[in-house]
Parts: sequence; C-alpha cells; structure tokens
Amino acid sequence: MISEGDVLKARNLWFSVWLHPRRQMQDVLQYGLHKKAALLISLLFGLLTTLSYSHIQAFILLGELSAASILVILVIGSLMGPLLYYVFGLLLGKVGSWYGGNGNVEATRKALVYGFFMPGILLGLVSILLFGIAYVQAYFLHSNVVYIIYQIGVFVHNVASIWLIGIFLVAFAEAQKIKLWRSMLILIAFLGCMAILFIVIDQITRLFI
Repeated sequence: MISEGDVLKARNLWFSVWLHPRRQMQDVLQYGLHKKAALLISLLFGLLTTLSYSHIQAFILLGELSAASILVILVIGSLMGPLLYYVFGLLLGKVGSWYGGNGNVEATRKALVYGFFMPGILLGLVSILLFGIAYVQAYFLHSNVVYIIYQIGVFVHNVASIWLIGIFLVAFAEAQKIKLWRSMLILIAFLGCMAILFIVIDQITRLFI
C-alpha cells in the first residue's frame, strides 16, 4: 500500500504545488496526514514568517535588537505556525461546512500544510535571501547591479506572494469539496486571521525595542 511518505518522495511537492495546486491537493488528500511532519513544517513556517516580517528585518538591519530579544521573538513566532495549523485549521474546517463544504478538519489542515505552509516556507527563504542581499548592499557593496537584482527579486517575491493566496484558495476548495468562490469567502476570514498573526508578531517585536 502506498503511503503519504512515498508520495512526498516521488514528487517534489515543494515546487510542483506552485504549478499544479489542484492536482497535487487531489493526490495528497488520498492519504492520511503525517502529523509529526506537519508540526515541523508549521514550526518552520512560523519561524521563517517571523524572520520575513519587514519590521523585524529593519530592526535587525539597524542593530536595534539584542541577540536575546531576537531569540525570544523567533521562538514565539515559530509557535504561530502550529497555532495556525491546530486552531485556524479547526476553525476553517468547521466554517467550511457553513458554506456547503464537508467540514473535514484534517483535509483543511492538509490544505494549510501543502497549500500554504510549504510554499510559504520557500517564500520565507527567498525573503531572507533578499534581506541578506539588502544588508550586504547597504553596508559593503553599494553596487547598482546588486540593487537592480534586489529590486527584481522583490518584484518576483511579491508576485509569488499573491499567487500563494491563489494556491491556498484552490487547496482549500479541494479539501472542502466546494467551488472556488465559496473558498474565496472563507479565505477572506483566513486572511483576517493572518492579519491578527502579523499584529501579534508586531506587538511582540515592539516589546523588545
């Protein structure tokens, strides 16, 4: 019997979900959720999302945060991933049933893992890379070529961030077996939850300034 792990090894879902989100979600929904892997992915997502937050990057760039403060912020920020996975996954799954969905919480959590956390982790890595380029450019290089590369990278990152919303829209629709427009209504509520997450991270950051 084919397991979810075999599917993950056979296909690079980290990249294929960007091109074929519906097909990938249809495949992974056939198997049970690997809870330990999902927890690790959610922690990594929370960590990289925190590191990608512009205010935190600015404070690090300006040297306004101590190493201890950065560590505390990253630990707390990492826990926001599991919070999304467990709490928001439960809420979105239940809310989905109000819009004609199946109310399947596990499938909704799968949509979060494969349709939001995994592509979001790649975006987080790109954001950190861009931050590194900006840091080197500001303090060492002062190169016009590097600046142009940085601006192109920022543009691509912003476009990919918008598409990430589309990926999750499709993933959630597949998880709940609903139309895309219904998924969009629920996504609006999800984005509200994400806004709350960023506000929490922002307030935590300000405590250490």
